[in-house]
Amino acid sequence: MNKKEILREQATKKNLRDSAPRIFPHRPCPANYRWNVTHPQHGTVSVLGSVQYDVVIAAAKKWHVPWTAIARDCVFEKLERVAADGQT
Repeated sequence: MNKKEILREQATKKNLRDSAPRIFPHRPCPANYRWNVTHPQHGTVSVLGSVQYDVVIAAAKKWHVPWTAIARDCVFEKLERVAADGQT
């Protein structure tokens, strides 16, 4: 078994492929919140994110538009904090 095969086997055992790598593992993960994002042309959508940057990207993906085109016109309303798996 070469090194690549060993790492692949270890990654499947630890479910490392399912989660994003932590660049700074000593820092705590930011909390996720549910947000309502409103845009004059696209309406309102509920998305999850920790900061407005993440939220506007998630809303743009739901509306199938580039986030740079809608970011200035969006209104953000921060709602409740959600668990790491997306459940309240």
